Amino acid sequence: MNNPIEEEIPLLEYRTIKNNENNRASRNLIDTINSIKRKQNWMRDYLIDEGYGRLDYVGSYDCDVDPKILAKNIKERLKLDNTEMIKQKDSNALFKYLRNKAEDSGIIVMQNGIVENNTFRILDIEEFRAFVLIDEYVPFIFINSNDSYSAKCFSLCHELAHIWLGKDELYNVIGYETTDTTDTTDTSNNIEYLCNETAAELLIPADLLLLEWATANTSNTSNMDGYVDEKQYEYDEIGVEFYNAYEKVILIAEKFKISPFVVAIRAKRNYHINGKIFDFVYSKLSAEDYSERKGHKSGGGNFYRNKISRLGNKFIKTVANSAENGDTLYSDAYELLEVKGNSYDKLLGHLKEGI
Repeated sequence: MNNPIEEEIPLLEYRTIKNNENNRASRNLIDTINSIKRKQNWMRDYLIDEGYGRLDYVGSYDCDVDPKILAKNIKERLKLDNTEMIKQKDSNALFKYLRNKAEDSGIIVMQNGIVENNTFRILDIEEFRAFVLIDEYVPFIFINSNDSYSAKCFSLCHELAHIWLGKDELYNVIGYETTDTTDTTDTSNNIEYLCNETAAELLIPADLLLLEWATANTSNTSNMDGYVDEKQYEYDEIGVEFYNAYEKVILIAEKFKISPFVVAIRAKRNYHINGKIFDFVYSKLSAEDYSERKGHKSGGGNFYRNKISRLGNKFIKTVANSAENGDTLYSDAYELLEVKGNSYDKLLGHLKEGI
């Protein structure tokens, strides 16, 4: 059953909904939030018992901070390196890099495309892309893995910004372009704009975008046929500029392993292209199916590798060590890791083998 229902879940108050037709949460979403919250409560109690202190970066900035300053602090605390980020093989590798850096700094990042192990209960990215549960000891980020890898990278960076602001959030904005600050009375929308700009700055800083935009080699501009919609744009000398911008967006997105939509919007907001060229680029990206929703299927593959990917090495190791030391009942460990008996042992075996 996945019908929208009414239930008092504090996190649901922070949803950024597009319209009133989808303002009630599904059972799948609520059960996922509750599952992650149980894991967070256990981890918080464990860290306090072990004498860990609060994370001073949680809620360390107000909502009027410049996104560049916020991104700079996040980058410094997580030791993110744009050179290393560019060197990653693809968007999936970039997501793993960002996730590892976050977990090394005390943030737990989990992902799944289904409710725990139930392959019949698919998490809908039309309902949410990610959420974050703020805690001074152990913030938890959950990513809907039905999203594309590049979109997951953006969602993760977006939720990192929320941690620095100390604001719980359920992220279901369909695109980076859907928030602006035209309505200054809409505080939640302004926070989303701030977090989006911070995420974009983390993934492709404005100074690097400026450099890349000036030096990107667009060598295939001779073939213009079919690239300009004559119903919307005059087919004249400006057509080359339209196509050059499109090519630059693709080249830069591939280099930085991020969505070309993010690059296009970033280019517009940093005045590298005007609104008319942006409309052309965005329309062409959509027509070429550079979709931010080309995710991977949940389920299938190796069960234990999937489980490690979903829960993360740090959480699994922490639970396992606590159970081995006698501080956590094995029955509780099974529930936290969503496995039982023999599967628990196999999971830890796969983790030790690095699979």
